[in-house]
Order: sequence, then C-alpha cells, then structure tokens
Amino acid sequence: RAYLFGVNRGRAEQVIRAAALPVEIVDKVQSANIVVTTKAHYRNRPGTLLAAESASVPVYVLRKNTGTQIEQCLISIAENSGLRSSATEAVEEATTAIESLRTGQGDSVELSPQGSFVRRLQHEIAAQNNLESRSSGREPLRRVRLFRT
Repeated sequence: RAYLFGVNRGRAEQVIRAAALPVEIVDKVQSANIVVTTKAHYRNRPGTLLAAESASVPVYVLRKNTGTQIEQCLISIAENSGLRSSATEAVEEATTAIESLRTGQGDSVELSPQGSFVRRLQHEIAAQNNLESRSSGREPLRRVRLFRT
C-alpha cells in the first residue's frame, strides 16, 4: 500500500493498471507500507514525510513527477518486495515461448491475452531475440503471437 505525496495520483493509477501491479494507493500515511514523493517535496521536509520516516515507513523519492519515473519506481518496489505482477509473469511466458521456438518446437507460439503495456513488452522481447511478433484479437482478449523468421 502506497501513499503518494506530491506525486500525480492519476499517472500512478494508470501505471498500476497497465502493468497490473499489486499496489494499492491509500489516502492516509498511517495506513501505508511505503511513501512515494518527489525530490522537490522531499527537500522541504514536510511533517507528513517526517512522520512517515519516524514510523519507519520507507520513503521513495522520484527525481521528477513523470509517468516513466512513477512506473520505474512502482515496478521496482513490487519486484523487490517479492510480489509478482502479471507483467513479470507475461515476460516469463514470452521468454519460455522464445526458447521453445529456438529449440524447433513449432513455427509459432500464441501467448495469453494481455493489456497493451504488457503486449508492448512482449513485442520488445521478441524483437531483441530476432523473432517476428504480431498482436491479434480484440480487447480484452488481445494477444501476441511469436513467429520464427
């Protein structure tokens, strides 16, 4: 559970939905497991952050209040806490499919349906491994198919 201090809540919620992260945004610092703030807010040392630090709640500081910074922070927190997101599982699924294509087990592999953020990651992994990939289907059942080239 994350408390956002000076961080765009809409962007954070969008990142959480897109990456299917197991993170809940809370309204009170007392009910949070972590606090996420920006460098500008942290420098001012407001009472909210001091209270969180004195209660031993970890405070994560972003350089800027951008979607990319928020995304990297929340994904890193989820992975480091041992929580697996569906994005992590989808990346592992793509990696397994790539290995099966490399060992000659078929000409193509269809992955399970994912959101657009996760599909983009799967396409990037395919490109890094010199494989062709295409998305097919309609939301919410849109999926990636990997092909040997």
